Amino acid sequence: MPSGNYLTTKQSAQLSGLSISYLNKLRCLGGGSPFLKVGRKCIYRRDEFEAWLAKHQRGSTSEYSGDGIKSQPHAVAAATKPNDSGCKT
Repeated sequence: MPSGNYLTTKQSAQLSGLSISYLNKLRCLGGGSPFLKVGRKCIYRRDEFEAWLAKHQRGSTSEYSGDGIKSQPHAVAAATKPNDSGCKT
């Protein structure tokens, strides 16, 4: 079990309200929080995960991102076919 500075995928899901499967997809497709892979286990540094969550804070659903470009649908929603790694792209 990771120390207080690290989160398992399950702990990250509980903290964020996201599903474990969605966090798994983000790791596979990109766009999620940075993570560490130790053997077969993926863990997140708590400070990096919380910073990633904070980066997604918005005041309304129509709010523009910080770069002046209106937010686009996430890559996970556009995933349609498997690539060599077995992940959909």
